[in-house]
Amino acid sequence: MIERNPGLDTSRGIAMLLVVIGHNPILADMSPTLINFIFLFHVAAFFFISGFLIKPDGVDFNKLFFRIIAPFLLFGAALSLVKALVRKEDALLAFIGVLWGTGATSSSSQLWFLPALFLTLLSAQWIVGRWQRNLGLMAKCIDLAIILLLAYGALQLPDPPVEMLRRPGVAGSLGWIWNIDLVPVALLFCLVGHLVASNRLLAHVPMWALLVISILATVSVFILGARTDLNMRVMSPYLLAMIGGVAGAIMVLMLGQLVASTEILASFLTRVGRHTMSILLFHILFQNAALNILGRLAPHPSSSVALTGATVGVAAGLLCPMVGAMILDHYMPILRRILQQKG
Repeated sequence: MIERNPGLDTSRGIAMLLVVIGHNPILADMSPTLINFIFLFHVAAFFFISGFLIKPDGVDFNKLFFRIIAPFLLFGAALSLVKALVRKEDALLAFIGVLWGTGATSSSSQLWFLPALFLTLLSAQWIVGRWQRNLGLMAKCIDLAIILLLAYGALQLPDPPVEMLRRPGVAGSLGWIWNIDLVPVALLFCLVGHLVASNRLLAHVPMWALLVISILATVSVFILGARTDLNMRVMSPYLLAMIGGVAGAIMVLMLGQLVASTEILASFLTRVGRHTMSILLFHILFQNAALNILGRLAPHPSSSVALTGATVGVAAGLLCPMVGAMILDHYMPILRRILQQKG
């Protein structure tokens, strides 16, 4: 069984922070290069870290469903209904778009990640179970090479004939139901993470050396032109983008290990890492709300004001969902006791 590394929550917190930054429209306008660099590896880091947590003794399907798919469906359905009513759109069509589950059809683009994560974890669990039957490292690497080719082929698939499900104003690839065309890519990152963890492939290299090497590798492939946006089905050039994703994921992991040795910063990022679901669901809503308020207060901002607004937007997108989840965590046991007493 793979033991959970104490720095994984911190690493997840760093990855979540990068997601919020990557979805900040002000920073996207001010520094598209920074956003493109973040997009090269921030989602890959989540799948990579998920591979560290896969256990060979099986997965609880019901627990996984209620932890990932239930929030996806509840939040997506509620948001799609509200948006359909406000914009006077077809509510049924919007709800079907949520069920389709891609970034172009869901009520909020980031929701694509959840069904993709669900299918990836199920697939990874099956493969890891197969790997436990005394398969050697070479056989596992052959499996990864096959998945690498399948992932490339899946990215070349044409859009399905369901254009009517596309949200108004959303461009780019429509994607297949529940992002099954992205699952091989996500599965590759996940299995590489599991292979690294289960074989302790990074254990004999100093942490600082791994951090420097991963930074240099990630920056190098980015300079060479590697670009990734999984929601848009972009990985170009494919092999360079894959290398950038793995290198960037290792970079995030190493940063998490280093930060875990601190106190204040580690405590904050650990909380972020433990509340990634609420932040993922709500960060765009809170970030956009904060930016809309700032836009009304300063309709013609200077560069310094814009940077301040970007910082406030990121803080709102990160802190508001996290604080809300922490409050819910605090009062939920109390509510359960009250309900048990009444029952």
